[in-house]
Amino acid sequence: MSTPFSSELSQLLENYQLQAAELSQDIKAVLSELDQKLLAHNSSPTQKSSEAFDELKHAHGAALVHFDKHVIDISDSARKLLLGGERPPTEQSSAPLTLNDLGLSQLDDACKQAQYMHGHHELHIDTRRHDGKPLWLKLELEQAADKSWFLLITDETELKLTQARLKYLSTHDELTGLANKNRFIQRSENALSRRSRDRFYRFAILIINFQPKAEEAERHSLHLNDHFLVEIGKRLHRCLRPQDMAAHLSTDDFAILVDDCATEENLQSYIAELEEALDKPMELDGEIAACSPTIGGVLVDSQYQTAEQILQDADSALIFAKKQNHRFYLFDLQLLNENKHISDVETRLRIALKQEHLELHYQPIVNLTSWRTVHLEALLRWNMSKTHTILPAEFINHANKSSVIHSLGQWVVDTACKQLATWQKQVSPLIGMSINISSRQFSSKQLIKDLESSLTAHPLQPDSLKLELAEISLLQEDNKHIEQLNEIRKLNCELLIDDFGCGFSSMNHLHQLPLSTVKIDRSLIAALNSLEDSNAIVKAIIHLAHNLGLSVIAEGVETKGQLESLLAMGCDMAQGFLFSEAKNSENTAELLHKDWQEHVQKKEDDELDRSPPTILTSWLKRRAS
Repeated sequence: MSTPFSSELSQLLENYQLQAAELSQDIKAVLSELDQKLLAHNSSPTQKSSEAFDELKHAHGAALVHFDKHVIDISDSARKLLLGGERPPTEQSSAPLTLNDLGLSQLDDACKQAQYMHGHHELHIDTRRHDGKPLWLKLELEQAADKSWFLLITDETELKLTQARLKYLSTHDELTGLANKNRFIQRSENALSRRSRDRFYRFAILIINFQPKAEEAERHSLHLNDHFLVEIGKRLHRCLRPQDMAAHLSTDDFAILVDDCATEENLQSYIAELEEALDKPMELDGEIAACSPTIGGVLVDSQYQTAEQILQDADSALIFAKKQNHRFYLFDLQLLNENKHISDVETRLRIALKQEHLELHYQPIVNLTSWRTVHLEALLRWNMSKTHTILPAEFINHANKSSVIHSLGQWVVDTACKQLATWQKQVSPLIGMSINISSRQFSSKQLIKDLESSLTAHPLQPDSLKLELAEISLLQEDNKHIEQLNEIRKLNCELLIDDFGCGFSSMNHLHQLPLSTVKIDRSLIAALNSLEDSNAIVKAIIHLAHNLGLSVIAEGVETKGQLESLLAMGCDMAQGFLFSEAKNSENTAELLHKDWQEHVQKKEDDELDRSPPTILTSWLKRRAS
């Protein structure tokens, strides 16, 4: 985790390294000056050494010690560093001060080594001052002409502490104090290695996701609350056995390596105790809050080769547990087969991208006031053969569970932008295009880079490129999502929320996001005029959206009765088979000029003999006259 605090530590370390380099130059200068002063004196060698040392310790303020069998002299800086400025009992008496008094007993052996190094030697030691505080020191020894020793001391304590802190941050999550993902993967790899050597050894990996109850999340903003994550970290740490490891993987995902877990029964018992500890309410902001963990697990056997494979399967179990509304799900054969299918789809999609077997079709979105095509929705098609085309519903969910979704998304964005740029030049600069963005794409930093690249290569009119985000992608309102939405808007792309009405969003929540349009889910449109609740819900969505300054698109309009109801409710735009199915780029060009009023009128006229007049018939005829 990169945080301002860890960045500051990195800067401190860099500064210390620069200071160490500068100090090394100063040391050489001090020793060179010491040699010159010794040569300049005409007195005895011992007197030369003492006088030179005395002059140096006052001139440079360095931590210096002059010693032989005992300490001859010590600078104020060295005294303060080693003794805290105090005089030891031996120095207060008539007894001479020794290296042991200074905590430098290691120098006896160092001096012997220095004699074989032409009188020069350096070493690094850790010791303690008289007050018990730790010291890391760099010591440089130089032998004088009288065989006494000069010692230059560099305090490396802060440097060592900073290095230790940085090392800690490289393996731990700074917020919770738990292991980070890299450290957890390393430990899992070690467990796998042991498993390969010991066929009786088994371990388990658990991924735990915390989703606070809706009312709790709204009251405390738990997904943004560091106190919540810290408390979860503490509880996990208390639950661990000495041989287990817990880690903080992402915002609300944690993991546990359960060591020496022989059977599924052992794991179930462990999880029961874990759930009991995690279910207890916690106090946040002076109030009691509760959260409910969902757990996906893997009991590791011989089929796994890497820790990443285990985490992927544990995550699959977690996703399945959420879908089935289970508290815990253990990865099994059903999920194994699903993962194999995901892997197969990923491989075949990569081949399809390389061999250009993918194509975009375009469905018009009609303005219900002007009855013209205002923009089109780009829809992906996978051409398995000349006669067999696969729709996104058959593969996009599997693609979204693998990394191929990023390559696929990049291709869709670039292809759609290129086609839109052509139509804006050849047909009308007012034509727009909407592209579906998956939740995994939206959460990735790569999306902004893909958009920037495509918009640079294919310049478009402002706000003509529109990104459709599934309602579920926007349910979690956190800083990262808000930042991503704002970055998209800076690129002059409009934001639409797709499938609105099938999730749990509120209009109040949408009002806080930089959206321009709401697309009503096709399931609500399909139920118009057959279920009273659907009419009321659709009408309420349109009314509330307009009050918030948002446009409304009805998706999946297939009958004249549905269109009639939408017109009465004041819906802005519509798309569906009543107007046109999605077509390839060549056949879409003719739809850009089409008068959809005449199109609907013709359909109505074709059925007049088979059905009684409708409000829509009368309304269209009045418009035509």
